[in-house]
Amino acid sequence: MKSTITLTANWQDIKGRSMFTLCILMLCGSGLYSQDQGTANAMDLGKVVPQFNQIYVSGVAKVFFKQGSGPEITEKLEGNTVPELIKEVKNGVLRVYTKGPARGETVEVYVSNPELKKVEVWDRGEFYNTDTLKAEVLEVEVNELGAAFMVVDTQEVLITMNGGDLDIGGITRKQQVTKTPESDRGTLKDAKLIIVEK
Repeated sequence: MKSTITLTANWQDIKGRSMFTLCILMLCGSGLYSQDQGTANAMDLGKVVPQFNQIYVSGVAKVFFKQGSGPEITEKLEGNTVPELIKEVKNGVLRVYTKGPARGETVEVYVSNPELKKVEVWDRGEFYNTDTLKAEVLEVEVNELGAAFMVVDTQEVLITMNGGDLDIGGITRKQQVTKTPESDRGTLKDAKLIIVEK
């Protein structure tokens, strides 16, 4: 009788432990699935990127743009507590920005695309083009503590200064600069931008 009771107790104990183990495995699996899904989404954007002709940069992201084949996007993240990086395309605009605290981490995004009509930089974001950017009309807007470093070959470049820094060179037929009251906080360096008469 005692052995039967002991056997029953052991079986119930094993059964309880099995259920506990199963619950733990399910929770871990759910977390891994969510993590894998997030990774897959990021990779999908890198492989199959919707068409865009404008770039928006914000947070602490640095975007390096090359005019060529594409659209293609790759990234480089380094640091102990890298902020969340979001890359999305909405209404023809590639939005690259970060969420969360940043303490000097590397958040670099490399973008290749045949066409670019507008660049908009906010917060502490930065934009660089790695070769001469060619366009009929190019809009460049820098805001807050954002910065852009560019070499262009355009018919017309429209610049809006709203507190950020812009270093621009190259060739254009026409340049138009709009400054807001906040533009005093920023700097426009355009001495290397040559205006060619028609």
